[in-house]
Amino acid sequence: MTPNEGRERGEKRAKRGIRRGAYSRDWDISRDELRMLQLLLDDPGRKVTTDDLVDDLAKKIDGGGMWRGSVPRRLSEAGAIRFVRFVKSSRPSRNSGPTGEWELDNQETAKRLRDGLTAYFVANPTRPIDDQKQTGESAGTDSPANSNTTTPSNGDTTNGPIK
Repeated sequence: MTPNEGRERGEKRAKRGIRRGAYSRDWDISRDELRMLQLLLDDPGRKVTTDDLVDDLAKKIDGGGMWRGSVPRRLSEAGAIRFVRFVKSSRPSRNSGPTGEWELDNQETAKRLRDGLTAYFVANPTRPIDDQKQTGESAGTDSPANSNTTTPSNGDTTNGPIK
């Protein structure tokens, strides 16, 4: 196996792991997408990692946390944020492993996504019961209502999580 083949194989395994970990965690992923967007929109020059999205860095993420890679991936694919570089994680359970650092790419896209996610959480303020049974609790705050977001002025609650 060549180094390129090994790298490609590893990348495919990582993507499969993220998808597998994200299964039945749409509410948690959407909650963290909203947090990430709010942090970046509040301070457009700021760079964030998924470590910035948890309330307690020492608390382990339920299910191993592999699903958390879906948060910046989905926002990046939507065009709201862009990858900057890898940095060492601040979470002890990650043993200083690499985590991506992200910055705002398109402010208008980010605002549109934030407004849609805010509306989604107005309609769905708590994690669905079936999802709680499958995933347990995560390290973040249970309700995005604890974030500094506002309801869109048009009252639209039809938008859901980013797909």
